[in-house]
Amino acid sequence: FVKVAKVGQPVQEVCLEDNASVEHALEAADIDTEGFQPLVNNRKPCGALKQGDVITLVAAIKGGRS
Repeated sequence: FVKVAKVGQPVQEVCLEDNASVEHALEAADIDTEGFQPLVNNRKPCGALKQGDVITLVAAIKGGRS
């Protein structure tokens, strides 16, 4: 199981196959990710998920010129 959390929504636990990606988890949790970026255990995602990982969706920050 991994946990998927998005501000304003309950935390969900999803069961995934081995070597599942963040995209697989978000699809399984049926969460709209528009305007958000995922973090895995408070870090940028890299590689397959592991049992107990926590995916947090945080507001995407867009750069720009002043």
